[in-house]
Amino acid sequence: MRDGTRTDAVTTFAQTFVAKPSLGRTPYGGPLVVLTDEGTASAAEILAAGLQESGRATVIGDTSLGAVLPSVVESLPHGAVMQVVVADFKTPKGVLLEGRGVQPDQRVLETRAGFRGNHDPVLEAAVQAILARGAPRRGATPGSGGGPPPAAVRTSSPGAPPPNVARPPSTGARGKDKSSSPAMSPR
Repeated sequence: MRDGTRTDAVTTFAQTFVAKPSLGRTPYGGPLVVLTDEGTASAAEILAAGLQESGRATVIGDTSLGAVLPSVVESLPHGAVMQVVVADFKTPKGVLLEGRGVQPDQRVLETRAGFRGNHDPVLEAAVQAILARGAPRRGATPGSGGGPPPAAVRTSSPGAPPPNVARPPSTGARGKDKSSSPAMSPR
C-alpha cells in the first residue's frame, strides 16, 4: 500500500479480508512506529504483529499480553455468560501470538518515575526512531524534509494520546471491538 496501488488480502477458510486505499486517497507511506506494552491485547496485537511482519512498522515498547484467541460470549441462564474460544490465530508467517505476545523490535519500559517527571520513555524512543529515518521535524516547511509527517500508533496508553498519535481499534475485556470503524472488513 506504500505506493497507493497495492491491495492486501488475507484468506482464512471461507472468508477473505481485503485492505486497500480508499478511492481518491493516497495511503500514508512515511515512517511508522507501533507502541506496545503488557496492556496491548487482542486486535491491537494482531495489528502490531501484521505491521511488524510486513516490514511496514517498527514495534517499540514491551511485550504485548499474548491474548489473541478469537472467541464468542454466550449467555447462560440467570444472566451468567461464558466465553468460548472458537479458533486459533497465527500471523501470516506462522507465529502463534497466544501466550507469547508481540516481541518489540526495541524494548523500552515505562516507569512511574518517568511519568512523574512528565516523560514517556516509550513515546520518546518512537520519536527518535522516526527522526533517525529522516522524517521531517514538526514545523518544517513543505519541501524541506519531503514525505508525509511521521506517525506513531500507541496500542495501549496510561493517558490521552499526544498530538499526531493515532490509536488502532481498542478491545474490551471480552474481546469485543469498541471502535466504530474496523481496519479491515470482510469481502
